[in-house]
Amino acid sequence: MYNRVSMKKVILFIIFVFSTCFLIYWYFYRPDYEKPLNLAADILQAKVICPAKELLFSTYLRCGITYGVKKEFKLTSNSFNDGDIVPYKYTCRQGGSIFPHLKISSIPRETRSLVLIIANFDAPESPFVSYILYNLSPRLREIEEGGSPSFGTTGDTSFGFSMYEGICGSKGSNGHNTFIVYALNKNLNLEEGLNYYSLIPKIKDYIIGEAKITAVVY
Repeated sequence: MYNRVSMKKVILFIIFVFSTCFLIYWYFYRPDYEKPLNLAADILQAKVICPAKELLFSTYLRCGITYGVKKEFKLTSNSFNDGDIVPYKYTCRQGGSIFPHLKISSIPRETRSLVLIIANFDAPESPFVSYILYNLSPRLREIEEGGSPSFGTTGDTSFGFSMYEGICGSKGSNGHNTFIVYALNKNLNLEEGLNYYSLIPKIKDYIIGEAKITAVVY
């Protein structure tokens, strides 16, 4: 009888330890926000953890994220590698203007909105912005090559309009163009037509992560 009770305790202890380890791993290392099993953790984060931390440390923390600390995630492309020369068809040269393939992965689990900016930070009038897209769903994972990035809200570029016309250096000159995706911990529902200088002040306090890839235009 004593041995049976002891064995039951050992089994229950093993189950408890295994379950605890599984829950810790699942909560802190889950790879994708959209998986249904992450719903309980999101509710816990939004309804319990975030309000408690904001109440105790409101000056320093916003929903469990320390100001100034950004998490890196991944932005890749099948159209070119980081640091490559951009193929002609993706540039703003005549006959180009095709949107390249982009893939986003491992975004922070607190992400509630994404922002995409394509800009040349080497230009004399830096940054020279080729494209701005915001109010993007945190579920966005991929933009196909040649696809129309019509989802989200477009901002004004340095060309003076909001449509995508390919990437350039500075009004046609050579330069490095950086594709940046920002992860925000709040869906801000920003109005259409914001340029780089009006967008960044609105999102800077909510940026919890960024991913980037750079390409050269000749």
